[in-house]
Amino acid sequence: MGEIKSTLEIIMEKSKNLRLTEEERERIQKEEVIKRLKGAVQKYLDGFNDLEELRRVVEDENPKRRQWAKEALCEIAQERITLSGNNGRILGALGLIAPDISKVDELVSDLKREVSEQKETYIFELQKELEEMGIRGSAVMPNLEAYQKWINYFEGIEERFKVELQSILKEILERNSPL
Repeated sequence: MGEIKSTLEIIMEKSKNLRLTEEERERIQKEEVIKRLKGAVQKYLDGFNDLEELRRVVEDENPKRRQWAKEALCEIAQERITLSGNNGRILGALGLIAPDISKVDELVSDLKREVSEQKETYIFELQKELEEMGIRGSAVMPNLEAYQKWINYFEGIEERFKVELQSILKEILERNSPL
């Protein structure tokens, strides 16, 4: 009787002459760098690692891998920096690749201030609309989160924020890129 081969043996036999191209090898290395960086950033953001541990991952000896790590860090920052949250740790991580992140701080501060100022205007507008419908009194608390005009305004601000943040991060990456 013939020998019965496992699936793994058949695959190994068929693939023994296959070789990865340089592009495939580079793509795999890049994916590994990005995966490693994402894990390190998450541990840093969760407080399990300090900034120095993250620095070791970002500052790879190989210039290509270091550039991939910087690009990935900018992408992570783009996703994580928000108008409503505390951005201190992610900005600290971003500081690893850019000595000056003041433009990001300014953007966040300016838009937070604008939202705060507009919030009062929208609350007043909503109160007027409620009064026109006969809803008034000291117990009436306008709910901006359910007010469509506020929702539209805030979505617009968030979109503007993401576009401007992306532009700033692109500039940071270009300014601090050896390639």
